[in-house]
Amino acid sequence: SAINLGQYSDLTVTCGSDTFLVHKAFVCHSSTFFQKACQFPGKEAENDHVQLHDEDPDMARRMITFFYLGDYDPTSCFNITNLTKVPKGCGIATYDTVIHNRYLRHDQPANKSIHDNSGCACISPDPCRNAQQDIVRPKWAPMDAVPWLREFYLTHIAQVTNPLLIHASMYAMADRYGIPKLTAWSKKKFADTIHDHWDSKDFIDAVVHIYDSTPDTDRGLRDEVVKALKKYCGFDVAKVPGFEARLLYFNDLTLTMLKEWPKQD
Repeated sequence: SAINLGQYSDLTVTCGSDTFLVHKAFVCHSSTFFQKACQFPGKEAENDHVQLHDEDPDMARRMITFFYLGDYDPTSCFNITNLTKVPKGCGIATYDTVIHNRYLRHDQPANKSIHDNSGCACISPDPCRNAQQDIVRPKWAPMDAVPWLREFYLTHIAQVTNPLLIHASMYAMADRYGIPKLTAWSKKKFADTIHDHWDSKDFIDAVVHIYDSTPDTDRGLRDEVVKALKKYCGFDVAKVPGFEARLLYFNDLTLTMLKEWPKQD
């Protein structure tokens, strides 16, 4: 499918079966990879065509979306109308059947509204309006707010199943394509999402991806993983089913945890 991001596009980017009609001024300014591909002699520069090999087309869509909008889905913002303008097929994202609440967190200032966004970057546009999701309401949330929130979810957005893995993948992709702003943004999204998703399989999958896709010297997301384990798990890694077996596989993570834990009160 062809995705045209505007008139006067002067560069074609293909990934899998997807084709993106983009502008060099946007992609080359943000990415050293695209800058070199368009500047140096070669078939890419001659044909104004760059092919992304061995990449997930949906991750490529998110990366290119960031070039234009400075954001990508999933996000923490309810008002994501700009993201809905980027053409995408239905069913690209895997939507969760049960979603966590979006109310004010206990660790946020008490003077903020109870309806404020929780800050978790796990929601995406639902163009087909076909996501079936039940809302988990906390005991301390007001009952009269639930119908409003449910209606908003059912008509505008949906929570994806694996936001942590998406942000971890985006972080690694940003490094491969030389996009420092996207590196910082995906790291922030990952850190913001851990609060509501640390006790899920998504967290385990994201940790595996982080340690498989980034060099040992890159502490960006690895430090966020250690912080999450210290904050939410204590020393009982059995609280996250399946993580203990994975932990034995990552000597670097195991050693870091053993060194960091005595610093706790």
